[in-house]
Amino acid sequence: MDFVCFESVQLNEFLNHMIAQNTFFIMVERDAYWTRDSIVLLNLVSEHPRNTEVKHGISIEQLLVDVVAEKTFRLLYSKNEIYRIYEAADRLYAIDYTRLLRYARRRGKAEEIEKYIGER
Repeated sequence: MDFVCFESVQLNEFLNHMIAQNTFFIMVERDAYWTRDSIVLLNLVSEHPRNTEVKHGISIEQLLVDVVAEKTFRLLYSKNEIYRIYEAADRLYAIDYTRLLRYARRRGKAEEIEKYIGER
């Protein structure tokens, strides 16, 4: 996969007012697919349910929606395993289904996810 890394401070040699806070950019091919041990960058959806215990960690509600909504996540597992994912998550975690469905609506996947969570 072809990619380019860029740090905003690289512009400092050309600027009169230097950039104090560095930002990293990674640019990848439009249809890049990952290989073993790679890093995939995805857009973070606004108003995602935040993990209150682990900063920068994904919440169980976001994970359960994103495994359905995110195209690249769907390449990780067989579609017939989605029910198993939801059953195991329900057994292992305290899931806030109100937060989950709010985020699912934001992602346009509420109807599909409702059939995985059943009656709650």
